[in-house]
Amino acid sequence: MAEGDSQEERMAWLRDRGIEIELPSDRKREAIPTDGPSRTLKIVKIPADETKNYTEISIPVEESKIGDQLPSILRIFFNQGSVRVDDVKEAAATQLTNQEVKITQKTLDKLSDVGSVEVFPLAHPNEYNNNCKVSFYLDEVGQLKKLAPNHRATQFAKLCGFENVPLVGDMFIGRVGPASMLGLNGSGPVNVDFSLSELSSDAPWLKDVVKHNYEAGLKANRVAMESDLPETDISAEAEVSGAKGVKWSETSDYVEVSVQLPAEITKFTAKDVVVKISAAQVSIKIKNNTAESIVREEKTYAPNELIVLFESPLAGRVSVDDSTWSISGHTVELSLEKTGGGGMWKKLTA
Repeated sequence: MAEGDSQEERMAWLRDRGIEIELPSDRKREAIPTDGPSRTLKIVKIPADETKNYTEISIPVEESKIGDQLPSILRIFFNQGSVRVDDVKEAAATQLTNQEVKITQKTLDKLSDVGSVEVFPLAHPNEYNNNCKVSFYLDEVGQLKKLAPNHRATQFAKLCGFENVPLVGDMFIGRVGPASMLGLNGSGPVNVDFSLSELSSDAPWLKDVVKHNYEAGLKANRVAMESDLPETDISAEAEVSGAKGVKWSETSDYVEVSVQLPAEITKFTAKDVVVKISAAQVSIKIKNNTAESIVREEKTYAPNELIVLFESPLAGRVSVDDSTWSISGHTVELSLEKTGGGGMWKKLTA
């Protein structure tokens, strides 16, 4: 053992000579704490190292706790490696233009020591998988830590319809489902077993998973896959006749509407946009916050007046509580959940 050896080299030298060494991280890994009565949960580990096999792991979780416990429990498995300040600034520069990132290496080291978990959904809840969600649990800053690519996990994500997802580092697969699956009261999800045998391509939870993920992506306005799906189940985006800048598409369960905002309005906030969704009608307006009048659909709107972008009865009925809207760039996007058994409307307005 030389004077300039690192801590890892010193520990290896001592262990080679029969000296037992226990670190705080070793103790944390051996005992995952839980509060109150516990039960055993099965999850699966997919190592980034392809020479290592998939492993089914049993971990303790709180017996009656509602909610996904894995993000907090698995943090201790992702507290290795470090993140450099320069890498954070480089990554931020590609996403946050003209904004300086102020963070120290000491702060990053503390965050890395704690560990953080990202949840990547592979299958969204639906009636065909008992309303369960299956997800990857991975190191949230694995890319910044420059962890090794996990090619097997990437291929598995592709099987679920997610193309070219750069997954890195070791990861786990787990499942959450309705509390009723465990005989518990409550409306939230609970952790349920995911076993090694369920990685088979013919596992029930993988049936039509691409289609169901696409529909869930439409609802959340973040479709990130390329899939060939039946035309009867998903319609191509189309313009709405007589409505300037309005496009729509549908699945058997959802209707997606996008409305382009007037080019004259270059700056606005969410408070300037007024969206009303009822069971059979939608209305989208924006405040004319310019100093000039704006002409739209042959009508002139004075400064501070609400401009009607789209207002019409719908061809079917939607669930008000389960429908959402958001602003993306210069577009207002609506995701409307159909009621009354769904089905294809073929048109947006009545």
